[in-house]
Amino acid sequence: MCPSASGLRTKTIYLIRHAETEENVRMKGFHDVGKALRNRQMPTSNDWKLGSEFVGMTLKGVTDSHLSSRGQRQVLQLKSILDDNGLLDEVDLIAHSPLRRAKETCYGIFGLAAGISDDDMTTTATTTEKTKTNKPVVELSCLQEITQLEHLTQGKRAVRKRINSFERWIESQGEDVSTIVIVGHSEYFMIMLGISEKFKNCDVWKAVYEPGGKWTVLENEVRLDMFSSRNEDQGNKIF
Repeated sequence: MCPSASGLRTKTIYLIRHAETEENVRMKGFHDVGKALRNRQMPTSNDWKLGSEFVGMTLKGVTDSHLSSRGQRQVLQLKSILDDNGLLDEVDLIAHSPLRRAKETCYGIFGLAAGISDDDMTTTATTTEKTKTNKPVVELSCLQEITQLEHLTQGKRAVRKRINSFERWIESQGEDVSTIVIVGHSEYFMIMLGISEKFKNCDVWKAVYEPGGKWTVLENEVRLDMFSSRNEDQGNKIF
């Protein structure tokens, strides 16, 4: 990577959204109930159940959950794709959000040997582990997704503070770290990049970070439901 005007080197960053979660499933049920009612139709009993669970957990402030069974399959599919195409072979460092959905996705994709317990999810400190391929893996509290309560009370200010911390962390990495993988959350990434396109579950996007908070050359490298038809496509450039 070439040095920036400030003398600090730019970094290649791969952004990966977590796989589908149990919360995503409940949220879909909630939206499907609303859609049915707007169309003057009776929602299915399963959608009622999922929708009520979503409302109840949201009111309790429960915003994190494990991966769904579909999400677990998505992780295996993405791992297979990345293993086959070697896209991330040159990665120097991996970081993930402390939320269990991001951690489970990261562990599954990169083969962390340790299991995940609920106790693991309570830490907010930065921790470092090694994958089976000896890549360092860092848990960063600043990568945590914005919550609905934060959104209602602070707008985007809370997540922007975390984004600023994250960007300073990138800039603190030495010259030996040129390529970093981040496993995190869609809204966080969208606010950070200043885009409106939502990241799908297990999307892999490539970007270049320039010191001072500038993100450029954003390309969609892997999207699970499109990958088989893309073949040798070189990516969908956004900016």
